[in-house]
Amino acid sequence: KSYESTIERCQSILGSQISKTDNIQRFVRAEYLNGVIRIAASDGVDTVIHELGHAFEDKGLYKKAKRFLDRRTKGNALRSLKDDFPEAKFDPDEYYKKDTWQIYGGRAYSGKIYKDKFTEIMSCGLERLHQSAAEFRLNDPDYFEFVVGALRGL
Repeated sequence: KSYESTIERCQSILGSQISKTDNIQRFVRAEYLNGVIRIAASDGVDTVIHELGHAFEDKGLYKKAKRFLDRRTKGNALRSLKDDFPEAKFDPDEYYKKDTWQIYGGRAYSGKIYKDKFTEIMSCGLERLHQSAAEFRLNDPDYFEFVVGALRGL
C-alpha cells in the first residue's frame, strides 16, 4: 500500500503519469517518455526512483544535471557502454564518459550521454541516495551535494 501511495504522491508533485503493467513483455526496459513513467509490475523501487530522476530533469533540472555531467567528465572521451560492459546488453549506440563514478561507489552508467535532453545524473544519484544516503555522501560528496541541492531547488 505504501508503494501505491508513494507513486500517487510523486505523480502529484511532478505532474507526471506513472504507468504500471503486469505485461512484462510490453516494455524492454522501464522508461520515462513524454511525461509518463513506464514500469512493469515486477520492477522494484530502485527502478521507479531511477525513472523519477528523469522526470525531475524534465521538470527543470536538466540544465543543472548537464552542467554537472560536463564538469565531471571534462576532457574524457566517449566510450561504448556495449563494449565496456558486454554482460549488461547495452545497445550499440549507447555511450558514456568515464569519471570516478565507479571508484566512488556508483556506476559508469551515471556518465551516459544522450542525444536529447536527458542525463543519468539525477536518476543514478537518486538511486544512490535511496540505497544509502550516508555512503553516497561519504564516498562521493560532490555528487551527493549536487543531487540534494538540486532537489531542494525544486
